[in-house]
Amino acid sequence: VYEVLHKIFYVKENKNLDFEILRYDDGSAAKAKIRALLMLFNIYRHEQNNTRLSFKQYDAVDWDIEHIHARNSQELATADAHQVWLEEQNLIIKSLTGTHQVELQQKLNEYLSADTAQKSTYRDAYEKLLNDIVGDASEGIHTLDNLCLLPEEVNRSIGNDLFFIKRQDIRNREKKWEEQRKEQRLQGKVKQVNFIPLASQQVFSKYFSVDVTQMLAWQASDRNAYKNALIE
Repeated sequence: VYEVLHKIFYVKENKNLDFEILRYDDGSAAKAKIRALLMLFNIYRHEQNNTRLSFKQYDAVDWDIEHIHARNSQELATADAHQVWLEEQNLIIKSLTGTHQVELQQKLNEYLSADTAQKSTYRDAYEKLLNDIVGDASEGIHTLDNLCLLPEEVNRSIGNDLFFIKRQDIRNREKKWEEQRKEQRLQGKVKQVNFIPLASQQVFSKYFSVDVTQMLAWQASDRNAYKNALIE
């Protein structure tokens, strides 16, 4: 394992290991390596927790690489898309407390009440404040410290959502799948269902983070802690 990892991360020019040399946007070969590394990390996490990863169960699921912090923002190309975006903003604001909630609601109201000529300016002001509060999805999105494994169907449905919306969706799916497994056991017909890998569960619960002050965004401190765990 060491030799394989060394081959992936070794940089001849500076004769050192470079964590950021492997990126999601470097093509299919890089993605295959990332998927394998995340699998290896899950095995390691199970060892640390004295639990066992079922390779049969893992092999039965179609896996995809998830960007923990969203890599794309939703476009407002149509009225329907705008309504979806607006519902998401209301959900975000509802989840906040204190001055963040008041300030963001005020900026959104200014955008909604602005005339057509000023809409873009007010939306930019709203999204700037939103990024200050929950993070900017445009920074450093393709490195390992922003990636984890999720079942393909989950990744496709939440790929562009904000961190805390993804987190809630993942928790809801885990509960649903556990209920399905219990029902199958009672019927004596246990079938394979999707599951969230241990390391990915820990990412979305901020298990690796040293000082968790909020669960809204995947911040630089969270990424750094996750990076340290991956390097270990």
